[in-house]
Amino acid sequence: MSNQRIISIDVMRAIALIMMMLCHFVIFLTPAEGKYPWIYFFSNHIVGDFAAATFFFVMGASFAYVYSKKKEKGLNQGFLSRANIEKGFFVFLTGVVLTTISFGPKEIPKFDTLHFIGMSMIILALFRNISSKFLIMIGVISVLVAPLLRSFFDYSSHWEGFAYVEPLNNLLPNILMDPKADYSSSFAFKDLIAGILSNAYFPIFPWLIFPLIGFVFGRKIFAEQKTVNVNKTNIKKFTLVHISALTSLCTFVASIVIVIIKLGSSETNITTAYLAPYSFYPNTMAMTLLQLSVIIGLYAWIRYAFDNSNNLKTEESYFTRYCSVISRYSLTIYFVHIFIISKVATIAKLFMSVKINGESTEVFSEPVGLIIAILACFLIYFMSKGFDLINGRFSIEWMMENILPSKKLLKQNIVNTCAEIHPLEDTLQIKSSESDQESKFFSSQEYQKENNQQFYK
Repeated sequence: MSNQRIISIDVMRAIALIMMMLCHFVIFLTPAEGKYPWIYFFSNHIVGDFAAATFFFVMGASFAYVYSKKKEKGLNQGFLSRANIEKGFFVFLTGVVLTTISFGPKEIPKFDTLHFIGMSMIILALFRNISSKFLIMIGVISVLVAPLLRSFFDYSSHWEGFAYVEPLNNLLPNILMDPKADYSSSFAFKDLIAGILSNAYFPIFPWLIFPLIGFVFGRKIFAEQKTVNVNKTNIKKFTLVHISALTSLCTFVASIVIVIIKLGSSETNITTAYLAPYSFYPNTMAMTLLQLSVIIGLYAWIRYAFDNSNNLKTEESYFTRYCSVISRYSLTIYFVHIFIISKVATIAKLFMSVKINGESTEVFSEPVGLIIAILACFLIYFMSKGFDLINGRFSIEWMMENILPSKKLLKQNIVNTCAEIHPLEDTLQIKSSESDQESKFFSSQEYQKENNQQFYK
């Protein structure tokens, strides 16, 4: 089996990061109802509605790919499970810290991106040996159960109503809806449970379908790579590319059918109805299908364009190099950019007397916000290269590698079990004087290549 890096995973992860930048800098720092509504709409919906789902899909795919490689080598599965659960808790706590220092502790119950990724990693660690068909079934159930849970936990009372999105509504009426106000919650036990399961920004239901589907794809990637000779051809008669394209088409058609049916019906409550318009909060069934269609279709193209050996070039392109570099520090990039945005908004509120409207802050105009977002996409590359120069030190990935107890267990069992360690430290120079054998393993090219596939946002 080749140790070749899976370029498509890097590219998908980088695209998710780019979408995140284009979304967050605009929706947090520009007015929701400004002079350039289409720019805000582009960032909030054309880009923003697919960024998180793409992150979750890639996380599941890379998680499965790394785990499958470790499992094939006969590593201790109990240790692998424990290590991944530790990482899940670490990412969850990182989300708590980020929310606290950025927006204040009262915002913690909103359960944003990092909270969901942490919970998903724990779930995937527990479900790691379940068959792919059953994982898909669980994902489908998570979507079907979501409206019932939203009804049970009174989702609408936390969002203060919904309205159709302008300016799209002028062209395509009754297609897309947004909440009128930001999510509100508390530390009451019922609110916390409701938020985790169905009511918060990224609850388990229905968002779990994205890492689960990604996990299934990751298994398929691993299975295909085992049979690939990268010096010849790796496109068979029916591969993951074809499966992805077909799945993308089917989910897209299903999404459109749901919306068309809804257009012919009376007004419905999008929080509890199965046949409802597109909406991100809550993530309706139509939106979930559309997101799956776009993500899987995009991955089909990326898989064919970058992992197909017929298309591989001898030299790495600027684009793939960019994707590879920023992918290594995805968790750090997410953390830093959210923190910076929050502090810019806070300073503007204190010294510029700007208007705060929900999650948007009228610090910049929409075009300026978009330009800043584009510049940020370049800056994260240079920030990542800077971390490379110091072997990843002080990045959140480096902190994770040095904090988790699984590292100590790894050192104790390295010779007999080759136990797993955090798979983002592909650039870290792990120094150890405990034994020549251990040092040789950690500095080996095989270790460096294996530990670059898993994703944390």
